Amino acid sequence: MLMLLVGVLLLIVCANVANLLLSRSVARQRESALRLALGASRTRLFRQHFIESTVLAALGGATGLGIGYALAQSIHLLFQTGRAASNAFDLHLDLRMLAFTGGVAILTAAMFGMAPAFRASSGRLNDALKAQTRSVTGGGLRLPRLLVSFQIALCLASLVAASLLGRSLRNLNLVDIGFERTNLAYASVNPGQAGYTPERAAQYVDRARAEMVRIPGVLRVSPIRVRLMQGGGQTSRVRFPGTEPPDVNLQNARDLADVNNAGEGLLETMGIPVIAGRAFSAGDMRPNSDSAIVDELFVKRFLPNQNPLGQRFGLDRNEQSRYQIVGVARSTRYRSLRDNPLPGVYLPFSLGNMNFRGEFHFAIRASIDSGRLSESVRRAIASLDPAVPMTQFHTQNALIDRHLRTELLLGILSSAFGLIALALSAIGLGGLLAYSVARRKEEIGVRMALGANTGNIVWMVLKEAFWTVGAGIVAGIPGAYFVAISLRSALFRLEPVDPSTATFSLFALILTVVAAAWIPAYRAGRIDPMSALREE
Repeated sequence: MLMLLVGVLLLIVCANVANLLLSRSVARQRESALRLALGASRTRLFRQHFIESTVLAALGGATGLGIGYALAQSIHLLFQTGRAASNAFDLHLDLRMLAFTGGVAILTAAMFGMAPAFRASSGRLNDALKAQTRSVTGGGLRLPRLLVSFQIALCLASLVAASLLGRSLRNLNLVDIGFERTNLAYASVNPGQAGYTPERAAQYVDRARAEMVRIPGVLRVSPIRVRLMQGGGQTSRVRFPGTEPPDVNLQNARDLADVNNAGEGLLETMGIPVIAGRAFSAGDMRPNSDSAIVDELFVKRFLPNQNPLGQRFGLDRNEQSRYQIVGVARSTRYRSLRDNPLPGVYLPFSLGNMNFRGEFHFAIRASIDSGRLSESVRRAIASLDPAVPMTQFHTQNALIDRHLRTELLLGILSSAFGLIALALSAIGLGGLLAYSVARRKEEIGVRMALGANTGNIVWMVLKEAFWTVGAGIVAGIPGAYFVAISLRSALFRLEPVDPSTATFSLFALILTVVAAAWIPAYRAGRIDPMSALREE
């Protein structure tokens, strides 16, 4: 997707540079004609203009390498939300990137520098040496107008892509995750690495929790086995008394549920309301506890039109009544914002029940900023046992942002590409009109001398702009449709063919190009006819 957007932007830049070179070649027609008249060969003239294009490409490529390196480091810092995220965006320049950038620069110089060079070397001497050549009426600017229309078409496709990806990212951020994500953080520890047994680790959990609660600004602390929205977790099959063992095939199974181990007070710490029944108490944290809390989706899928409290179920192929439902909590997002959530089950946080091994976490609700909280929690954990350090610290927002880093990258870069494309298209149209007005200064002076007013001149220039922009929009609609369809898999709760997105993109494009066209049109209306005629 990013390569597609980069390709669109590259074509707009190339069209803009080619337009600039074509305009220069028109302005230098008399110079080229004089060189040909004085004995220069057309091959030498072609080589001169082509070398100029190559020098521009080399300077642009070298500058782009420096800017690209700075942007790569900026992207790295922007997405540095944890160890995994920073490694994922560890961007650096290497020989492959240098070769690719150099190859693109040479290729674009050869492709888009060819037309101006060919035009400069193939002009007619008699026509070029006539004084009236300065009046660019007719087809003198036909190819530059075509290139500007091409830019407008590509810009429309780029704006549609940026709008779709931006709205998709907004839809993801508006998803109700079912709990309060602000002022929530997780501290991770692994006592098993220090040789702790389940009994010692249980005592360590109580001591660490008490130590962290004493930190100023910390409101609540609860242990949890799997952090919500970290991108993974445990899934089990749900079985009720009297039912047949489920099929071992997990594909498209409707009896799956996400399972987590929750310590005392976790639902209050997470901001997850209890709909019915009760939350876990200290008595539920004993080994072999049969208490369980399920969410609303669990009740809706497995126990519709029934009172879930007191119902028994199992989470193993050979279990039917291992756990008893003591409460119903609000449904939350467990793994992903995109995927449809599974029913949720909370079991008591008991290291014996959890087959003690690996890392677990403390959910911390605090009123202080994450930087101060991280240092305070690190010191508190280290004071208990230096052999059990805090292995990770993440805020809930950072976990969600890390989960959305691909969507965030696409949204930010596509928006940047869209704005750059819009600016380049406006510059291309404004430059073309300004050049056209400058070349037609005598014609405008004659028109005004014969009675044309300022409004007539302004409308004449704007009409030229409208034809160019209109042709670009008509040509760009199929391209915008193709780009939108190609982004289907990246969109969330949004159709590729979205009328509001298309309308917004079209309105932004028209507003920008009209503003760009108004400046040369206004200047054309203020031309003094006597000065224009006197210059000739």
